[in-house]
Amino acid sequence: MKYDNWDVALLAVAFLYVVFVPYTKVEESFNLQATHDFLFHRFDLEQYDHLEFPGVVPRTFWGALGLTLASSPTLMFLRAMMMPKILDLYVVRMTLAFGTVASLANFRAALREQLGGTVAKAFAALYLVQFHGLFYAGRPLPNVFATILTTWAAAAWVRGKQPRKVLALVVLAMIVFRCDCVLLLCPLTLVMLGQSVVTVPQVLQVGVAVGAAALATSVALDSVMWRRLIWPEGEVLWFNTVENRSGEWGVMPFHWYYTNALPRSLLAAAVLAPLGAFLERRVRGLALAALGFITLYSNLPHKELRFIFPAIPLLNA
Repeated sequence: MKYDNWDVALLAVAFLYVVFVPYTKVEESFNLQATHDFLFHRFDLEQYDHLEFPGVVPRTFWGALGLTLASSPTLMFLRAMMMPKILDLYVVRMTLAFGTVASLANFRAALREQLGGTVAKAFAALYLVQFHGLFYAGRPLPNVFATILTTWAAAAWVRGKQPRKVLALVVLAMIVFRCDCVLLLCPLTLVMLGQSVVTVPQVLQVGVAVGAAALATSVALDSVMWRRLIWPEGEVLWFNTVENRSGEWGVMPFHWYYTNALPRSLLAAAVLAPLGAFLERRVRGLALAALGFITLYSNLPHKELRFIFPAIPLLNA
């Protein structure tokens, strides 16, 4: 995959957001602190922050471990140069921003291959004028880790040759990082079945195989870190659906995503997305999956823009 000047511009803006707004808020604190603990406490689990401050619901350590491994070479160089520890924060967050922009660059490459260079440039231009996509690119939310995977899945879908990869990546995001990706998986699978690019047996085969492997991977690491047998996203799913306690953090009306969140985040794309879907049949599947995801999510009383991050690249296309 070749990177162009538009990809460089996306990365530069994402890095600038990290530089100008380096510190994180409560939803991002778990992954950032866990990355810190991996880097500095390593195998001394007694010193890990989450044992004293576990948060409302448990989260997986796979995102933090991935960040640790990816940023370690740069951090080792900083250690050798005896640079201030605060720079570690910038490096870790820029590493995540790079991963996010890499997923967008791959998606742009797929758009360029299938729809032409103008569409790929327009996609980048929309992201550059929008705020949330690149601002959150380097913020260590579980939603950001999940969106990296779903954006890679969207690129495979646009290319039209790897339906199993599409399903596998979304299932992986769902099991490990954000259980709510099941709300994306459902309309996406229906669209793919309607387009006859997959069959029901193939969907079940990928779902069971990848789901089981992802579940085993999550349970293996997270049970060690949390010191009990645990599947973090399973507990999140129970908390948000069976116990329905997410509403304790605020309730929004059913239409909030459509009347507030999407217009603020998409800006001009809020108008261009339906127009593009009407004029270009090749992007209708993306739009249908995104709108199905958002509509299903609208049934959850507690709403935040970050919950629908996976839909943003689909609608910008």
